Amino acid sequence: MGGLRARVGGLIRSFAAAVAGPVPLVALRAEVTVPAGRVVPEEVAALRVLQQVTQRVHASLDLTDTLDAVARGVLEATIFSVVTINLRRPSGDFEVVSVEGSDDARAALLGQVRPGDVLLKMLARLEEQELDERWGTLLFSGHQFMPPEVVAVPWFVPDMAVSDDPEAWHPMDALFAPLVSPSGLLLGTLSVDVPRDGRLPSREQCGLLALFAEHAAIAVEHARMTAAVAAHRDEMTHAAQHDPLTGLANRALLMERGADAVAAGSGVGVVVVDLDGFKAVNDTFGHRAGDDVLRVLAARMRACARAQDLVARTGGDEFAVVVPLHGGMGPEVLPALADRLRRVCSEPVTSHRGCHQVGASVGTAVFEVGSSFEETLAVADDAMFADKRSKRSPQDGSRSRD
Repeated sequence: MGGLRARVGGLIRSFAAAVAGPVPLVALRAEVTVPAGRVVPEEVAALRVLQQVTQRVHASLDLTDTLDAVARGVLEATIFSVVTINLRRPSGDFEVVSVEGSDDARAALLGQVRPGDVLLKMLARLEEQELDERWGTLLFSGHQFMPPEVVAVPWFVPDMAVSDDPEAWHPMDALFAPLVSPSGLLLGTLSVDVPRDGRLPSREQCGLLALFAEHAAIAVEHARMTAAVAAHRDEMTHAAQHDPLTGLANRALLMERGADAVAAGSGVGVVVVDLDGFKAVNDTFGHRAGDDVLRVLAARMRACARAQDLVARTGGDEFAVVVPLHGGMGPEVLPALADRLRRVCSEPVTSHRGCHQVGASVGTAVFEVGSSFEETLAVADDAMFADKRSKRSPQDGSRSRD
């Protein structure tokens, strides 16, 4: 297996490209072609396992599944019969997220959280050792050199015979492959135990294990990058559909949900709310006081609605609620909801900027077959204006808002 590391290096480069975009299977197969006249079964088997792991990593965005695939690949391609992967949490602690090869090891280790400072001190001590070249980038903890941090943290100790042979694997031996990001950050560790032949691994076996650790590190980076992109996309979608001041849905989302409900053929009602006296709060106490009122009243209105209802801020001091009418819920729920909204909007709002009181004009409407959601919203809007006019003297104007 002398040329294994160099040839598999090409596979790693193909895998890195696969993270950025699909790589044809023929390209991966080309990377694992063994030159004529040098067919070594162990090399071919190991390369095939690496190819399979590459495909699994690229096909799955689930980090747990991906790391399980890497751990199983180590079992298949190396002499080790127990494989464990630790991931570093944002807090700095390390969590055991994958254990393959031993039910006893899985029961003892999976889900275990190890203090980050303890594990980092242990890895630093192991790195200071003077070891022979076989280990490469791996960190070997021999039973003769037992860092105190190893004793302080629970580990899996296999039940195996102890030999005086210096090349024999000892039950207290441990081998770690650090998972390092391209930028040099420690992401976790891949550790192995219990070699099937009972002996310390060869230089080639150590090199192969280091390559699998590179796979695991890339998988972690890939999954985290994908999760970050998805989270950013969700944030952008939420921002485009919600009012930044109150956190309520905005008019665009209101219209979308209402149109979806109409298209689905389900009953739907609408309640429109327009605050009374809100302009006076802004004019007298300033816009920050007005923002306080809007935030508090938005929370109250949301509390009045059911989980399946959508409460939206549609304008400066204008709100609307989309009310699905199904499951035994009929139009009779709308007047009751309108009364609750009037009541909570008329209760005083107290903040460090003072105590303010407004009111609310409310209108309701029920979707009728042959109309649209937009027309239903307009009917509720007209009903709200009628409610507002009923509170004014004729000289105040019929459609002014305050």
